[in-house]
Amino acid sequence: MSVWNQLVGQSDVVDQLSQAAAAEQPTHAWLFTGPAGSGRSTAALAFAAALLCDQLNPTDRGCGHCKSCQTVFSGSHADLTHFSTENPNIKIEEARELVVKAQDRPAVGRWRIMIVEDADRMPERTSNVLLKALEEPPPQTIMDGYFTMILQGTFKEDSLSITDLQGAMAPIAEDQGVQIRIQSDAIFQAMHTL
Repeated sequence: MSVWNQLVGQSDVVDQLSQAAAAEQPTHAWLFTGPAGSGRSTAALAFAAALLCDQLNPTDRGCGHCKSCQTVFSGSHADLTHFSTENPNIKIEEARELVVKAQDRPAVGRWRIMIVEDADRMPERTSNVLLKALEEPPPQTIMDGYFTMILQGTFKEDSLSITDLQGAMAPIAEDQGVQIRIQSDAIFQAMHTL
């Protein structure tokens, strides 16, 4: 199962991120925008997994099966920093630590990936610290999250079709021994198969 399968209904975003992951030199900073629940953090992790994927063929990156893809999703990949805070705001000291960490060379992968969640909780002074790192990025660091400068695509809240949802649920239902039936355009019924 590919890392992209989790981004149901976001085919434009998947196309763009998979092309970037296959690139020799992807853009070093990404901004994921969209309403809550639209898949921003899922997309950031999928993109990180694809960038760090062990597949030699660039078009196969994001396989979801290799050690790198698995360790990204488990949160234990040596070259991934996934920052989130419980504080109301991201503190300037935390931003400075991220900038220092961004200077490290990748330990095992091609890139060092930094994901910052809820960057809108960054006061202006704190965001200026991170902007400096974005303006002069280390050669093998990709900052990927909710605060950076570029995304050519926005997550859509209402982009799921019945077919998309059924396709995404089918492997899970099969694994769990559940049958999915469409009763109308808006109602699904899951039935245990006996």
